[in-house]
Amino acid sequence: MSIRKTFASSVAMTMFGLAAGETLIVNGDFKADGMRFPPYWMFVNYFGGRVDYFRSGGPDDRAFVRLSSSGGTTRLQQNNLRLVQGEKYRVGAWFRTQNVLNKTSGIRVGPGSFAQPGENSLTGLPANTGEWKYYEREITLNEEEKPHYRYYTVDIVLDSGGGVLDVAGVRLDPVTEKARKESLSQMDAMEPHLVPVSPLWHIPKDKPALDFFWVGRFPGDPDSADCEFIFSRDGRSGKIPFRLSRFTADFSGILKPGEQTMTVRILSRAGQRVWHEETFPVRCTTVPEVKNAKVLNNFVTELYNGALGTGEKITLPNPRYGFLLFRFLPENKEKFTILLDGKPLFTEKAPRSETIRALEPGEYSLEVKGARGTFIARLIPDVMTFALMTPRAPGNGVYNWEFARKYIVPGMTTLTVAGLSKTEYAELKELGRQYLDNYGIQNWNHPNIAEDNLARMEKDKVFSSPQNDGTTMDESECWYPLMLDPYAWALKKFKNPHDKLIVTYQTGPVTPSYLNVISAAANVSKGRGWLAFEVYPREPDNEKDAEKQLFQLGQHWDIFRDAAPGLFGKAGLLLGNFSMHPQISLAHHPGVDYKYYLDMQLCAAANQPSFQGLGKLGFWGTYAADEEIVRWSFRLMRHYAFEGNRNMLSEKYGFQFLPGHLRNGDFTEGLKFWQGAGGVHVDRFPGYGKNSLRFHGSAGTGDVFAVFPRTKESHAELTQAARGLVKGKKYLLYFYAGDLDDIINNRQIARRIGIELELTGAEILQSTRYTGNNTKSKHAWINTHKIIFRALRDSAELRFSNRKSEPGSSSVLNYICLRPYYDVEPVE
Repeated sequence: MSIRKTFASSVAMTMFGLAAGETLIVNGDFKADGMRFPPYWMFVNYFGGRVDYFRSGGPDDRAFVRLSSSGGTTRLQQNNLRLVQGEKYRVGAWFRTQNVLNKTSGIRVGPGSFAQPGENSLTGLPANTGEWKYYEREITLNEEEKPHYRYYTVDIVLDSGGGVLDVAGVRLDPVTEKARKESLSQMDAMEPHLVPVSPLWHIPKDKPALDFFWVGRFPGDPDSADCEFIFSRDGRSGKIPFRLSRFTADFSGILKPGEQTMTVRILSRAGQRVWHEETFPVRCTTVPEVKNAKVLNNFVTELYNGALGTGEKITLPNPRYGFLLFRFLPENKEKFTILLDGKPLFTEKAPRSETIRALEPGEYSLEVKGARGTFIARLIPDVMTFALMTPRAPGNGVYNWEFARKYIVPGMTTLTVAGLSKTEYAELKELGRQYLDNYGIQNWNHPNIAEDNLARMEKDKVFSSPQNDGTTMDESECWYPLMLDPYAWALKKFKNPHDKLIVTYQTGPVTPSYLNVISAAANVSKGRGWLAFEVYPREPDNEKDAEKQLFQLGQHWDIFRDAAPGLFGKAGLLLGNFSMHPQISLAHHPGVDYKYYLDMQLCAAANQPSFQGLGKLGFWGTYAADEEIVRWSFRLMRHYAFEGNRNMLSEKYGFQFLPGHLRNGDFTEGLKFWQGAGGVHVDRFPGYGKNSLRFHGSAGTGDVFAVFPRTKESHAELTQAARGLVKGKKYLLYFYAGDLDDIINNRQIARRIGIELELTGAEILQSTRYTGNNTKSKHAWINTHKIIFRALRDSAELRFSNRKSEPGSSSVLNYICLRPYYDVEPVE
């Protein structure tokens, strides 16, 4: 057997603590070694900023990173450092700043996932340094550690206010002896493992090779170690020199087709001491090559699109475990049957004359019986949604199986958490879809105990239920790295007697330090497992910042591909479509059409090279999206993930990022574009936008509102003419109302706020008001108004008044959102 070096790690590890002059930062010089972004660093950017990497141009022409933003906070961080409370460290870096106005920008060190500004910070940088300058500071870690987050994070932060922050040569050096002996870097803090970063259950028999990468602190001299592989079927073995960097082991002539186990041992070359040993289930099988296929977009590859007549057969290659779409369009309205390997697959009775199936790699025979027509076969991604529940807010109907069958299933492969009846589950299976329950990984009563994880999994009925195909695991967090190794251990030890599919929710961008859990999650369930990365871009208020976010979204997947290219097909992009107020909402700005922003995200994923070959997609939060957004979400999925389109679906309907029908709906420009009377004025209350659950919006979003005072003698009014409407088309209008006294005093009262809307030039088709906050937070409840209307002309006047309010009260109004309505339509 042979070895190939494929990735050079820049990590130098020692056995017993750090020597003087060594730093706790992994890759603080931002070396990329041929990768697209420096490993071991994770960006956190939700608010329209971006992080760029430059291989040269820093001090002494070294590599550097650039954080830039027009206002929102942008972070680049390295977490899971084990530091010693009360001990001293020295933090330092090269900086170059341009218009960095916020003095909390710089480098922070603190416990938990996000370091806060304070004494443990290298901040207070000049707004404009001009040239590169080196700054350092000695800090003492006096901040109390968090009980469930017993690790530290180093945050490079460009805080709100924006600017450009260039950083190079980041260091965190222990100063005291105790700090040197007991501190651990991110890599050293992980359990030692030789991690297979390839699919273990679908090893191609014509190219039987696997990638490996060492994680954690190596217990000996890596240059004097060998890696031995022993296969259980016939005891065949091979030995190659061990490498700390990622390497490929070629098993040609050693690994036979079929299922068996592979024991991996790392031995000292001289004394034959075993430094590490682990056994993995493996399978070598036929993985066919796809030739003459048409790549429609990053998600969809068309294997066949041509005429087939009754009795004619074709052979289709499937190169991976995953879903295929089969469609037959008969020339005449005739009965037909499509056979898959001689067994009925679907008939003319199938909805949309198609079906889907999740299939193992291999070659499959397709045959038509009874008609002639056009047969289409495509590789499509797994498209998952969470969850099918009745929304809390009125005016949305019921999200049940009947609703899902019409509006979700046509663009979905995998449904999670729905409470289906036996009949409904059988119907879902007949349509080729699959159903997953949900299982909570974290157990705060016994945190981070691997044996507890495994014991709970072995007892839980979700892994044996006859009415599911598996479960999602909620959730494996890179923001909470203490749980990663225990969870990986449990996954690898779990026997899974009912062969359930296990899909792992994952949060946080990838670092090579966490490859153990990524490998375990990808190889569970006989190689069918995958990771659903929860990536929820926050809606910005302008299209330029939205494009920056999509650039950063692509970078996230570049990082994953570079860290584990063999497992890229096991990573899923799980976007957020939750947008129902006041539950949790990513729709932060009333001037933006959230439908268009969702379209931008999927269009980018369908086209950007960073996402090429992406095999998994989904939406989390369907239960917390209003019915228009739910229907639109899966119309988008069908457009991109089933039909393989590259163009934006919004083009068909004329949707735009900024519809422009109303202006200044959050009063961030005072009363501009509005006509006020009766003392109406603009004010703000810190946290009001957050409390109305514009989920993780940038600081201050939604805090501004119009105040309507009510006296015995007079009431307040506010008017604006909606413009650019199309006569006969439907529109959706949202607005929030609250009681100012309740807001100021955090009073939780489910009251009806006396702000009413008079709408002229329109026919109101539906009007609902929802009172509540639906959270455990202690803050004032608001009224959410939702109105669907048909335009009677090209403009309509909105007149808000508090005529019906109690004298002496003050009501507030904001988030006035008017956008075109995506009407109910049959799926094509």
